[in-house]
Amino acid sequence: MTRQEWRGAILAPLLIVAWRSGVQIIAGVYERVLPADLAFALQGDRVPRSFAKRHLVPFVKTEFTPGHSSCWLGDGRAMEICKDMDYPRTILGDANYGIRLMGVPAGDFGKVAWLHARMAIMRGVENGFAIVRAANEGLLTASDAEGRLIAQKSAASSGKTVLIAAIPLEPGNTLYTRIGDTFAWCVIILFLGIGVLCARPRTSRDPSS
Repeated sequence: MTRQEWRGAILAPLLIVAWRSGVQIIAGVYERVLPADLAFALQGDRVPRSFAKRHLVPFVKTEFTPGHSSCWLGDGRAMEICKDMDYPRTILGDANYGIRLMGVPAGDFGKVAWLHARMAIMRGVENGFAIVRAANEGLLTASDAEGRLIAQKSAASSGKTVLIAAIPLEPGNTLYTRIGDTFAWCVIILFLGIGVLCARPRTSRDPSS
């Protein structure tokens, strides 16, 4: 947890590392004053990009203000925060940009860690992108666009946890990205139509006719 006025001091060392190494760093930040659940993308001499979590945990972080925009980082990359990955339609809207790699800072707890990580992996399968996800008190995972788990490690209760993986990047934009839930709705309508036809009363013929 941190404060908004400490943001510059906290991000400065990460900016230096990003600039010297030429890598992109995505950092999750929980600010206590003013309350916010944020992620920052840091890369070289570029201005840090910030993103506010859109889907807050019900009845838990009621003091937070949810975000309303995606954080497309360009060059086939984007980032989300934790529970945002639970919502297929939210990710579907972002995937239309052409995401190939998604970075996800997250937080898990207890027995839901495994399930929560797999839900995020499913979003990558639906839309054809690889995912790098790091969860506090949960799992660190790297998965490809077909849902294959390339690397996984449990977050250490104290200290730092490092996960290194080489992830193949897919072109993104699957059939689901293009048509969304259209096929599912067509199937529902078809079954409803069959149900209506089956429920119609049958007319009996007069044997004397």
